[in-house]
Amino acid sequence: MKQILLSDLVPKEILQELQNAYARYTGMASLISDANGTPVTKASNFTHFCMDLTRKSTLGGKNCQECGRRGALQALQTGKPAVYPCHAGLMDYATPIILNGNFIGSFTGGQIRTEAVDEEAFRRKAEEYDIDPDEYVAAAKATNLLPREEVERSAQFLYEIASVLSKIAYQRFQLLEEKQELEHSAKVRMEFLKKYSTNLNGDLQQLTDFLTLISKVGVERDDVQAKNFSGRMADNMLRHASELDDTIDYMEIENDDFVLRETTYDVRWVVNRKISELEPLAEEKGLTIECEVDDSVPRLLVGDPTRIAGVIGKCIENSIIHTDENGVRLRLWTEKEGYAAMLGIRIEDEGGGIEPEPLKVIEDYINSRGKSDSWNEAFELAGFATIGYAIRAMSGSIKIESEPGKGTTFIFRIPQLAGE
Repeated sequence: MKQILLSDLVPKEILQELQNAYARYTGMASLISDANGTPVTKASNFTHFCMDLTRKSTLGGKNCQECGRRGALQALQTGKPAVYPCHAGLMDYATPIILNGNFIGSFTGGQIRTEAVDEEAFRRKAEEYDIDPDEYVAAAKATNLLPREEVERSAQFLYEIASVLSKIAYQRFQLLEEKQELEHSAKVRMEFLKKYSTNLNGDLQQLTDFLTLISKVGVERDDVQAKNFSGRMADNMLRHASELDDTIDYMEIENDDFVLRETTYDVRWVVNRKISELEPLAEEKGLTIECEVDDSVPRLLVGDPTRIAGVIGKCIENSIIHTDENGVRLRLWTEKEGYAAMLGIRIEDEGGGIEPEPLKVIEDYINSRGKSDSWNEAFELAGFATIGYAIRAMSGSIKIESEPGKGTTFIFRIPQLAGE
């Protein structure tokens, strides 16, 4: 396999946030490195002993890289997280990040002690690394002292996270490889992305669920900072999954291959998940997202939940961007129409509103499925083209009401079948 970097497959900011969340939760140092032992992220919770003394020594820093790499390779060989004494006398643990059976990086943690400081041993190490012995011994004594069982429990936790990262890296690698080979054929590339997007979303959801659990209840400890970091990671994973769905939609539109994926779904669950994804964006502006689902809405509906969620999400996001106070209100209801349950969706804000002429352009753009003469990059980026495609494909209707200075309201009516 050709040389490929971990950061090519998983964005550095995601790796950094995941590492920070883990370090906050365990209270231990952590670092993610590539296959050569070179750090990919910035160190989290590193001790004075390691960061300011050992790693600043030329020989000590080199040994730190090699030590982490060997620990990860040991874990790769045994199939278990490796817990080991580091070259400087502390306890570390490591687990590999694997791509198609190949070692591409490691997730390491530790920098703690499981026994009292052996002053003579640390003084000899200080002399070897040309570090002041008294300062080295004092720094060693300042490191955390924990039972071996706590270290092994944290190492197992790290191993589970690294396993999910390995799955995500493998899926991303397949996407990149196939994309290069199929560049000449958009249609074939589309089929490939469809095939693997479900698997990739599933792996992202595994990590999301894992971190969401920590953010709500913690894991054998009450650490507010760890919960906050984990919650943020869960939000990011949901956003990335949504962006992947948008990419698929746009490519289907370009290839005239836009089809519905209908199934039985719980619209309340779909709406709540989409709101949880957008709440951080609203909170940054001091806004709220209010939701009301009428009792008339059946527990289960038959339709395309991904497209329903996409329409609602794009309109709420647009309202948040153009609103500076109060918030966004969402209401869902159903009306019986023949065999169908006509699902009504109303999204309104108190933003700046839209002047009549621009409003007409937006309506034309949506109703023409993004192919009107009034093509506009801003509308395209806001997802208005996919809104039009989705609503028309579902035999629905769109209405926009807006008054400058008072806000905008999107109203959709989409026929669905009641699932019960």
